[in-house]
Amino acid sequence: MPQPTGTVECFCPFPEKPSFSDELQQINLYCFDYTIKGKYITVAYGLTGGNMPRWMQSEKEA
Repeated sequence: MPQPTGTVECFCPFPEKPSFSDELQQINLYCFDYTIKGKYITVAYGLTGGNMPRWMQSEKEA
């Protein structure tokens, strides 16, 4: 697996209550305590940020 570099695309919803379902965990969506007491956050992200320019460069050279 390539090591991610650079930035990521991230979506951070704040659910009303925590969800720890197996379905969400299977797709790597975990619920965390937020810095505000009683609030929660889920972080959905894509790790292609810095890998995309590297891939494009290697395709250009091929």
